[in-house]
Amino acid sequence: MTLKDIFTTIERIYNIHIIVPPHLATTDVYTIKFKHKVPIKDIMNIVTKTIGSIDYKVEDENVLLIYSPQNKKGGR
Repeated sequence: MTLKDIFTTIERIYNIHIIVPPHLATTDVYTIKFKHKVPIKDIMNIVTKTIGSIDYKVEDENVLLIYSPQNKKGGR
């Protein structure tokens, strides 16, 4: 799955919106599986550590903002 596909799946399962800047939407392919009912924070920590060049912050209860750590404007 591409990063976009992974985030689309997470959005659907957790009923949230994930905002990803266009420059982070790569065509790299990843294989990732999660158990059901894992907290979203745990999912996002695994995804960001796996990808390595991204991080996230919660903008709202249902919105996650993905960004490059060097452009970080806040924290989780």
